Amino acid sequence: MMRKLGVAHSEGRASEVRGEDIRVVGICGVPGVGKTTLAKVVFDKTHDLFDACSFLPGIDLKEFQLSRRMLIADLQMQKPAPLESSDEGIEEMANLCRNAKVLIVLDDVDEDEQIQELAGNLTWFGPGSRIIVTTRKREVLNAFEVGAVDGQTVEEYKLEPMRDDHALQLFREHAFKGAAPEGVSKYDSLSVDIVKAVGVLPSDIVDHASKLSCDMDIDVWKITLELLQKHPEDRPSIQSPFGIRA
Repeated sequence: MMRKLGVAHSEGRASEVRGEDIRVVGICGVPGVGKTTLAKVVFDKTHDLFDACSFLPGIDLKEFQLSRRMLIADLQMQKPAPLESSDEGIEEMANLCRNAKVLIVLDDVDEDEQIQELAGNLTWFGPGSRIIVTTRKREVLNAFEVGAVDGQTVEEYKLEPMRDDHALQLFREHAFKGAAPEGVSKYDSLSVDIVKAVGVLPSDIVDHASKLSCDMDIDVWKITLELLQKHPEDRPSIQSPFGIRA
């Protein structure tokens, strides 16, 4: 992800945005795979390298004006102010960002209009700007107006579900919270089976592990596994007889 953004990154730290080009990177993948989490990590590591930044979560298709006010306010580091019209918002955006190196994250984008109204024209932004989009629809990235302009690129970063070993590691981190219970070996085999039953989407793994961490009774874990195996279609909402959501 850092390579696609053109960000120098070493030992967990971002040190430099390389190049004067304007880049868009779309983080694409199925719901729950961790697109927003990845965008937040990248944003946190890189925002200090830019003149201004904004992270817009969960953009509402019906509230473009509000989203644009929030975006402009973030970039100006001020409170949101009313905009008289869409054209006024676009003009203010262009005037504000044309000479600034900005970092913008547009989270959970599903429609072309969300991009077109907020960041569609890359000429609005100054050299070195970076725009990150999280979406389950790769085709929405085509909404960016790139054309034949040099120094403007749009790329996809496809985020795949976790490998089994990484899924198990994530489960253990959230279930045991860094402190394995006494006799952890009996929990180890259950952890493996529960992860197999839950699947490899990070959001599902964290959800189940966090709930199990609240009750380390081995019988709770066994009942949870049985319910997951018997009713895989109901995984998000299974209620165990011990009072925890499996």
